[in-house]
Amino acid sequence: MNSSRSARARLASIAAMSFAVASLTLTTSPANGDVSDASLAPPPTYTIDDVTITEGDTGNQALLFVIARTGDLAAASSVTFETSEGSAAAKRDFTAWRPKAIKFKAGQASATVKVKIKGDKVPEYEEFFYAYLSAPVDSVLTDTYAQGTILNNDPGEPPVYTMGSAQLVEGDAGQTNMLFTIHRSGDLNFAGSVKYYTLGLFGHAEAGEDFVNKKPTKVSFPAGVADKVVKVAIKGDVEVEIDEYFHVALTDPVNGDLNFFPFGYGLILNDD
Repeated sequence: MNSSRSARARLASIAAMSFAVASLTLTTSPANGDVSDASLAPPPTYTIDDVTITEGDTGNQALLFVIARTGDLAAASSVTFETSEGSAAAKRDFTAWRPKAIKFKAGQASATVKVKIKGDKVPEYEEFFYAYLSAPVDSVLTDTYAQGTILNNDPGEPPVYTMGSAQLVEGDAGQTNMLFTIHRSGDLNFAGSVKYYTLGLFGHAEAGEDFVNKKPTKVSFPAGVADKVVKVAIKGDVEVEIDEYFHVALTDPVNGDLNFFPFGYGLILNDD
């Protein structure tokens, strides 16, 4: 009997000590009741906004992208910034950024990145390019890209390149050139250029078999010149076949833009 009482006394003593430890733990917790570990706070978040600038006539202007960092800023972190072309071309319209780490010190909430915009006096349509964020270190991304818009400030109608269509009787042998006219409209007071290339059409003319394939080839327009004639070689044969079509397309305009439908048709007329 005495042994049982002694055991109960020991259990009561252990329970009392456990209660005391628990009470001490609670009374030493933060006054606001937040018992979470600070190390569990979410990492900082990066965002970047769209920006617009007027081009200018000469020299370079700085288009400023602001990278914002929100959340827990107690520690340093970084994110990678780079640019890519849209309708605006690197070298001609802006200076491209290769991937580069933008570092943030502890407590720093934002960083400004400058992209050089090249001025000119050529009338153009509104142009744009992209800025990208990637590879966050000790942080996360909620906004991965932004658009940089370049507004034209030059008077006049922007030049537009249009590809014409053409047709030719095939012939029985050898090659015959089909002639296409590239037309440039708008303000022609400035030199420009555009590239043309060929595309076969399924079930119709095929490159290598019916015509000589043309990879993108530059065509230069001096100031004041509206039209340029280009050639595509058509291959003759003695096969009886339907009249066949292929595409001639435009790309990479300089000091101008492309027509809404930048294609022409080549029609090869069968004579067998």
